[in-house]
Amino acid sequence: MKFVGLSAIHHQHLALNASMVKHKDWMIPAYYTSSGEESARLQDTVGLMDEGRVGKFLIQGDTAEETLKSMVSGYASTKVGKAVAAKTVTDSSKDLLVARLSTDEYMLLTSATDLASLDLPSEESTCGHVVDITSTLASVRIIGPNSGDLLAQVVELELDPRRFADMSFVQTMVAKVHGMILRRDIGDLLAYQLFFSRDYDEYLWEALMLAGENHGVIPVGLQAMDLLHEGR
Repeated sequence: MKFVGLSAIHHQHLALNASMVKHKDWMIPAYYTSSGEESARLQDTVGLMDEGRVGKFLIQGDTAEETLKSMVSGYASTKVGKAVAAKTVTDSSKDLLVARLSTDEYMLLTSATDLASLDLPSEESTCGHVVDITSTLASVRIIGPNSGDLLAQVVELELDPRRFADMSFVQTMVAKVHGMILRRDIGDLLAYQLFFSRDYDEYLWEALMLAGENHGVIPVGLQAMDLLHEGR
């Protein structure tokens, strides 16, 4: 029997009456109310999407960049605190994202089903260390024009969108929990992706929902995101 992944907050989605669907070997919310309503609300307020299924690799070491380049194609070196797009070596249709955390540390993001497409180096062939942190690092997407206002309620840093530009990456405290924030807009729509220990997934989901109450926050499912991407 093939494994089906469940988010750490799967039960919370069920409590919110989410309609669940199997997507790329994960059970995730397709919608909570309707895809059309959620997509429309995202363009006016703010929404939260559980993205625990996103594949995540940490690449560290003196030759981390060389190791990374052996795993992906189309990667151009970037500054610390920035993210860039890349492709898998074996399939150029598979989109990846590379975020540079420090001079010798990177995080590689992909869909869960793309993990098998990565050409992982052996420990003997490189000084760079590659660790799959998909199951240990949770992720939540914050989408919509009010997403910056929501973040301001829980983040210690000042993340003015005029200075913290699209594809910028920072490590900071989120609701008193260490996390990482990637600004990852959807076309012209402001959006952020948060990463933090899976142990805090339930706590941070509730903290973000509470912080967004005055900003019209709603939970959103996969179908609303698909509609957003189609329109951009």
